[in-house]
Amino acid sequence: MRISQETLGDAVSRGVLTEQEASALWAHLQTEQPSPAASSTGAPAATLGSPTPLWRPALAALLVALVSAFAFLVAFDRFGFAGLAVTAAALSGALLAAGRHRHVRSAGRLGHVFISAAVLLVPVAVHGLVRAIDYQSPWVGSALTDWLLGPWFPVQATAVAATVLGIRSFRIPFLSAVLAGAVWFAAQDAAPVLFGDDPAWSQRALLSSLSGLVLLAAGLAVDRRARDDHAFWLNLCGLLALSGGLTTLHSESEASLLLVALLHVGLVVASLLLERRSFAVAGALGLAAAAGHLADDLLDAKALSFALTGIALALIGLGLLYHLHLDRLERWAAALVPARLRRLLPPGTLGSSAGR
Repeated sequence: MRISQETLGDAVSRGVLTEQEASALWAHLQTEQPSPAASSTGAPAATLGSPTPLWRPALAALLVALVSAFAFLVAFDRFGFAGLAVTAAALSGALLAAGRHRHVRSAGRLGHVFISAAVLLVPVAVHGLVRAIDYQSPWVGSALTDWLLGPWFPVQATAVAATVLGIRSFRIPFLSAVLAGAVWFAAQDAAPVLFGDDPAWSQRALLSSLSGLVLLAAGLAVDRRARDDHAFWLNLCGLLALSGGLTTLHSESEASLLLVALLHVGLVVASLLLERRSFAVAGALGLAAAAGHLADDLLDAKALSFALTGIALALIGLGLLYHLHLDRLERWAAALVPARLRRLLPPGTLGSSAGR
């Protein structure tokens, strides 16, 4: 049986092989049995799934954002929110069609920017529609009723629904970040349901931290268990929500400051068990923020600048030590995990296989 690039591309689209495995297999086959065309011309054989330069999707995203913003300004200036809704819906449909075409032809490697933009435009279209019809809640009741029947709930619900549908249809990892953002905004909008009217800043920070924990749990559940790296985006958004909320909460008292510092130390240890460096970065920045806040409380203005400089230098030094002794630290952290908890770790990590 002759194996072609199309065969390997089909295997990638079906989830039988990853792009890296397919590329390595194709390179091996070309080494073992070079094609006649390559032998006669001396040109190297092309490999499947070569990585796309980062500037290309970044430039595409920038162009889509600029074109969409210009179209929205013109439509809103002439037709108001109705024009905004129609324009967003039309752009979303066009981008979805173009993205789907590129996605299918490239076996899932291209079209991610267009599809993600199409998903992001769905809540914009719904927001324009809600404002165009001047929707007002017909009920006046509890905070939960006001939230569910309020003008923002349809926007949040359609954002979540469109993102979930996009993930299931195209398996684009970045859409997990869009879903995480929609969940975070929905939780913040629902804060009056939990804390009453006009929630305090500290209460919203607590809700942000809890949302971050939920997102990190979702990232842990799919880490190395899904074909694509959705866990990276879920972890990134979860760390931003958790660490951002915690650094806001730590100003309440010295006890909360100590608790926040310990939680950020836990993030550093989690980075060793999960083999995710983003946890270490979030933990280190959170510890630096806690140390800076403590220095601000205890030192005068003259000594504060020296203390902040020392904290920055200590952060750099600890980062170098972390990098130099990473293997030893990972083995140490893996030995701390009880046997009953190892099955919760992502498969393939050092902690999940320790002691077996």
